[in-house]
Amino acid sequence: MGNNKKFKRIKRFHNFNKHLVHFIALAVVLFIIAGLAHLFLLLNGIQIAVVGILIPIYISYFVIAVSFFMTIMGIYYMKAFAAHRR
Repeated sequence: MGNNKKFKRIKRFHNFNKHLVHFIALAVVLFIIAGLAHLFLLLNGIQIAVVGILIPIYISYFVIAVSFFMTIMGIYYMKAFAAHRR
């Protein structure tokens, strides 16, 4: 109620959707790389250590799941924007 005034609308410019599709494509590629990297770690039994602290294996499972769903969502949005441009 009245909170809409706090948020500024994104001003659309020429080819806004094209740039948005490129941004989403880059995000999809990064999520694919992260997911594949963690899959590689799991398949080879490698554990990550940050400042001498071992990161639990279940974190890799979580990253793979999130990467998968974010990739699917990104591809869906890319197709939606591509269909909208036609």
